[in-house]
Amino acid sequence: MILAVAAETAAIDVDALAGALDDGRARQTLIDQYHIARTDAVICSPHLFLPDGTNHANPGVEVHYTGEYGVGFPIATADDPSIYHDLLTRTATESRRATTAGSGPTPPPPPRGSAPPRAVGTARSG
Repeated sequence: MILAVAAETAAIDVDALAGALDDGRARQTLIDQYHIARTDAVICSPHLFLPDGTNHANPGVEVHYTGEYGVGFPIATADDPSIYHDLLTRTATESRRATTAGSGPTPPPPPRGSAPPRAVGTARSG
């Protein structure tokens, strides 16, 4: 599924991605992200943390709550799935540009306790 989605964009080298998945070089990054996902830095699902330091909670989805937040329940009033294509393409393009420049992508955010959670859609500092 990952490779099929990646193949839909012109920005991803699918063979390189398949190689990275096959040889396990992305395993540590995935484990790091797993540990972050278990903290309160993730406020909903999906909550995307991108290599450029931005994060997006429920991208493309607008909700309102019946009752008070946390007491009532959410009702989705809009859903734009094209946001995933846009985010994937932007991230892949920026990653490729950074790799070509020699700097590589930014590492994932630090685990809980070492930095406060970031606001939706803002770049992390420092």
